[in-house]
Amino acid sequence: MYRTRTNQKKILIVDDDEEVVKYMSVVLEDAGFEVLKAYSGNDGINLALNSNPDLIVLDLMMPDVSGFDVVERLRNHPTAKKIPIIICSAKDITPEDKKVLNGHILTIVQKSSNTKEVLLSTIKKIEQLHVKKADTQ
Repeated sequence: MYRTRTNQKKILIVDDDEEVVKYMSVVLEDAGFEVLKAYSGNDGINLALNSNPDLIVLDLMMPDVSGFDVVERLRNHPTAKKIPIIICSAKDITPEDKKVLNGHILTIVQKSSNTKEVLLSTIKKIEQLHVKKADTQ
């Protein structure tokens, strides 16, 4: 997932909180990513299916369609099921939540004062894994 100016990686942010989407967009755009924005679960599903992002950053707690529903819908889609998902939520993730999400997401990032650093670090690790995977294939 290494990017160049002409081949920016697309990250889809799905969160019903406009301020969070704005903040994450600035962070990711400053890091060189193209950012797609969805303010509801349904919009997130539609954008994921129509724009094929390289990564999705998803909130779990949304009013219309929850992040859990988004994960389930995308994992049942033939092409969208391959899009990596990072959960970024203020919700305390319970063991039951982890069971529901198990195997369908890459990691969970808690929204906090250091969300920016943790999110960028997580994305960098994912990029490195994809580069290593591509090198071995």
